[in-house]
Amino acid sequence: HPLRIGHSETAVELGKAMQIPAEFRCCVCLSVPKQALQTECAHRVCKDCAQTGKLESCPVCRKSFASTTACDEAFATEVAAKTLRCDSCGQEIPLLEAEGHACESLQKRQRRAGSVPSNAPPAAPNRSTFKCPWCSEANLTSQGMLQHCEQQHPNGGPRGVSSAVCPICAAMPWGDPNYVSRDFLSHLRLRHKCDYSVLTDFE
Repeated sequence: HPLRIGHSETAVELGKAMQIPAEFRCCVCLSVPKQALQTECAHRVCKDCAQTGKLESCPVCRKSFASTTACDEAFATEVAAKTLRCDSCGQEIPLLEAEGHACESLQKRQRRAGSVPSNAPPAAPNRSTFKCPWCSEANLTSQGMLQHCEQQHPNGGPRGVSSAVCPICAAMPWGDPNYVSRDFLSHLRLRHKCDYSVLTDFE
């Protein structure tokens, strides 16, 4: 949290999005009002928001505005006097400029935060679809692989080669990606007439 209220005010930590303390925010656009309407309630409303939305009452408590043009000069004076201290560079930042503050130190901190490794679990390996080792056909299920090879490669792969690494076995937790089946088509017929995912719990 890079910024805090300066001077003798209570420290209010601001979030990554440079959030302004609630008492200084417009309840419509959530920014600091440069011109806030004079209201009879505790909520702040930008003059621009009120005019753009044709508001005649507070959108939070529904209390009617005494005027849609009279600005709260006391609030404007208070906002102008407020500053925030950037914990990254030490500068005192006017409240109205806090959302746009991006010193080099703060940017470095944000870049470091963005480079922290995610705690998300790694993606599960694909054990549902496979690529034919003899051609470029992909997204084949185990049964689809058998049908494909029987139809497209009844005599083996290129140049009559019958051997291949079984992509289905290689994807399994117990599989060896370097093991070559001498007769891949016979291997499919013997081992992969059923789908492992139906019989096996990989978790």
